[in-house]
Amino acid sequence: MTKVVNRIEKHVDLILDYLEELRSEKSYRGIERLLQLILQSFLDLCLMFISALNLRSPRTYSDIGNVLKESGIINDEKRQLVKSIAGMRNILVQGYFKVRKELVMKAAREEIPT
Repeated sequence: MTKVVNRIEKHVDLILDYLEELRSEKSYRGIERLLQLILQSFLDLCLMFISALNLRSPRTYSDIGNVLKESGIINDEKRQLVKSIAGMRNILVQGYFKVRKELVMKAAREEIPT
């Protein structure tokens, strides 16, 4: 279990480093990339918790919130937030839709805690 806790702690530190870098990043592409890394790292962290707790494996990134809610770890509001994070991650990584700069900037500057 100590290995798992160490991995989780390292991942949290990584996310905090990305958030610190996001505070000072000025270029749009830099902000977009950091946002993608933060969202992916957050979802990976959720997956680590799910694995450590031996919960059912989510079918998709969007299912992560459902697994955490089913186990009583988060409420429905947080489940929806995790689903939104997965959706934004998919847009940034897979390019499902044309990424709108104003949405990326709003997420990076207003919705991501720094």
